[in-house]
Formats: sequence, structure tokens, C-alpha cells
Amino acid sequence: MKEVVEDKKVVSRQEYIKVSIDKLVLSRRNPRGKSGIPVNVDDLTASVKEHGILTPLIVRPVGNDGRYEILAGSRRFAASQAAGLKEVPCRVFEVENDEALEIVVVENLQREGIHPLEEAEAFKEILDVSNGDVNGLCNKVGKKLPFITKRLSLLKLCEKGRKMFLAGKMSEGQAMLVSRLQQKDQKALVDRQDFERMSVRALQSFIVSEVMMELSTACFDRSKCETCPSRTGSSKDLFDDIKGGDRCVDQACFSKMTDEHIEKTSAALCAKGEKVFKIHSGYVHTPVKGALKKWAPVENVKELCEHGGKGIYVDGSNPGKVINLCSSPDTCKVHSHGRYQTSPQEKEKRKKERLGFRIEDETRKRVFHEILVKQKDVSVDDLKNVASTLFDRLWHNAAVKFAKVCGIAPAKTKWGGIDLNPVHKHVKEMKSLGDVSSFLIGLVCAADLDPRSDGKVMARHATRLSIPWSQIEKQVKADLQKPKKTVAKKTSKKEKAKA
Repeated sequence: MKEVVEDKKVVSRQEYIKVSIDKLVLSRRNPRGKSGIPVNVDDLTASVKEHGILTPLIVRPVGNDGRYEILAGSRRFAASQAAGLKEVPCRVFEVENDEALEIVVVENLQREGIHPLEEAEAFKEILDVSNGDVNGLCNKVGKKLPFITKRLSLLKLCEKGRKMFLAGKMSEGQAMLVSRLQQKDQKALVDRQDFERMSVRALQSFIVSEVMMELSTACFDRSKCETCPSRTGSSKDLFDDIKGGDRCVDQACFSKMTDEHIEKTSAALCAKGEKVFKIHSGYVHTPVKGALKKWAPVENVKELCEHGGKGIYVDGSNPGKVINLCSSPDTCKVHSHGRYQTSPQEKEKRKKERLGFRIEDETRKRVFHEILVKQKDVSVDDLKNVASTLFDRLWHNAAVKFAKVCGIAPAKTKWGGIDLNPVHKHVKEMKSLGDVSSFLIGLVCAADLDPRSDGKVMARHATRLSIPWSQIEKQVKADLQKPKKTVAKKTSKKEKAKA
């Protein structure tokens, strides 16, 4: 292909002519091919060989040697070269540079095969010559503002992220999420071993929880963030997927402003004669240098000891928060219970709770012992009580199956559920000890009604009662394998009449 030439300013006119292939050159404004992705024109070449060029190329004259710059039709030009054509039909526009740029970009953006990065670069070129008129760009290309904003954000992709996106190793959704972050965070994300396997939803969840910082937890003056582009609320078109309050996507800036606030607060407290200590909010992977490893919170300032002072959180959900503390809980006579242990008041409360539990535990054991001593003879009513209790302890499906096997049909509730009260009613109506005993043995074996159980309990009782399990199994197998009887079709009166 011919080299791209510089734009020349000319006057306006238009006409249709046939131009020699040798006199056509590509425009440097064309978004196609800027990404390095090869353009496939095999199908178009076959069509050109058979039918020729049906839609003229849009060109403009450049230089003084009869050459023309292709404003629209680069694929048709490539297909014509591959098909061996000598000349192609063209529509000539004599336009200024800015007008030429719009023709090239807008015409090519309407076609298929434009990579999102190529599209973003084309949008940027139009904005560069139109003094950043985004609304005008939206009207020219027929796209809404959120779409344009997100496309332009792709231009901020780090180098490795751009290469992965062009190579198809990063989806458009992933690229959109990554491009909104700082370069350092982008590199850390795309270097993760599991990045390519992360879905868009999983990646978004990770970014929101691990990369973005909640501004509502910031201890510094948030008015400084109102005009910051790293605040999600500053560009709702770009961060329309972020729900809830504003978040900061610049961890370095957030940490710097937090540290500055902590130092300022610490200096103010020291100026008042306070002892100031930096403290962690919990277990941390990277302890802050100079922060206390052990300390105990003090609720009331009047309870401060000789080791007491002010503590400032340097991490967690409340950085910059100031509390009263004891800096030496291991040796302090007042606060020796330590940071992660309970206070004396809490210890006393738990001591009472443990005593109450011990009283209840011992009482139940003694009552249980009295039951065993006094319960010598078992009446039918005692066994009925046991039967109802055991039935209640069956899991639901086993209880339903047990009831059906026993011939006690469970009732249906008005909500469509199953009411097992008929079983309890049946137990109350039992008269003889034999009926209750049979019911109790059935309850013991009920869990084995499930074919997936090992069946040991039921097998043990079957053996004791000389019930031939294997013979019954053979009979069931024979019954279930019997061929179904075919029922002769009855002849209707109409069929008899026809016969």
C-alpha cells in the first residue's frame, strides 16, 4: 500500500471519477489498522472480482501530482488491489482538514471490525480538532455520552493491558474496568496469574473491595475530593456501575492524605501535652512502623493510668480515630487484662452466665436421674409418650414415608403442606401394648425406609423376627419386571357403524 501523505488545505467541490489504483493513498486519519490487527478482505476480494466496486470510494485530491487521499473505503481499496483492478470509481471531495477527518472517522466507525481501541483513538482525534466538544462528537457519530466517555477511558490502559486487549486476552468488559484505575493498580491487576480467568463480575467485585477506597471512611477533609477525577461520583457516566457512596480509585493519594491528617492530629494532641500512640485496628499483614503491638482501650478518661494516653488508628475502617488507651497492659496494675481479653466488668458478667449454665446443667442431670430411679414399670401411656416423641424426631421425609407405610394418610394443610397430626391422633387411640410395641419398633426402623441407608437396623429386626429379606427381594424383582398387560382398545359405536 502507498504511504500516507500530509493533509493539504483545498477549496470545496465534489464529483465522480475513475481513479487509477496507483494514484490512491491511505489517510493517516483512518482508525482501521492503527491497532495492528490485520483486516480480512478475502470475502470482499471475491465479490470485487465478480461484480467490481459497487460503492465508490470517497477521496480528496492531495499534492500537485494527481494523487488522491482515501477518506472512506480503505477495505474496498485493499480488495481492489488484491483483485488486480487497475482503477476504481471514486467520489471526490475537496474539503478542509477538519472536514476530511470527520468524513474518515465517521464513515469508518459505521462499519464492522473496528476495535474499541481504534474507535477510542478516532474519537480523541475528532475532539482534538473540535476543542474538546464532546456533545458535538456525540451528534456526529450517533453515540450517547456514557458510551463516548467509556471508550475514551480505554486510552488510559497500561501498555501490557493494551497488548492483552488487542491480542484478545482481555475482554472489553475487563478492559473497561481496568482502564479506570491508576497505572500502578492496572499493572498489578494484569500481572495476576488468575486475571485472564476472572469474569467481568468477579473482577468488578475484586476492584471495588480491594482497590477502591470508601470516601465515607476518610478521616481527612473530603471537600478536597469534590473536583478530583479519581472520585467515582465525579464521572457518573464512567462509573455508572458503582452503587452506594463515592469511592476513590487512587490509593496512593488516599493513603497520603490519611497519613497527613494523622500526623496533623498527632501534632495537635502533643501540643496539648498528651501522650500519643499510633495503633492498629486489628490484625494486619504490614504493621506500620512505630505503632503499638499491644495496648488496651480505656472507655473512661478518668480511668487512665500512668501508662495512659491517646491512640490514633492508622488503618482499618476508622483511620485517624482517636481513643483513650493503656500502652502497657501486660505490666499495668489497672489494665492488666490485655487488649484482646475482657474487662473486669465483662469478666464478672460472664462469670454469672457460666454459673447460671452450671446450675441449669446440674439440675437437669439430677432430674434425669430421678426419672430413671422412679420409672420402674412402663405403662401403655408411657410408651405412647415415647412413640410420639420419637416420631417428632424423625426427619420430615422419613416421617411422611413411615406414616404412609403404616396406613396413616397425612392430611394436607390449607397452604399445600403436609400435616402429620393424624399420626399423633393414631397413637393416642392405641389400646393394646402390642400395638404400641409394634409402632415403636417401626419407629426404630423408620430411617431404613430410605433405600440409600445401609439398612442395618431393619435387617437386625428382620433376622430376629425370622423375616426372609432375600426372598421378599426376589419376589419384588419379579413383580416389577413383569411385562405390562396390554388393554384391548374398545370399539366405539361410530367405528362399528363404519365397519
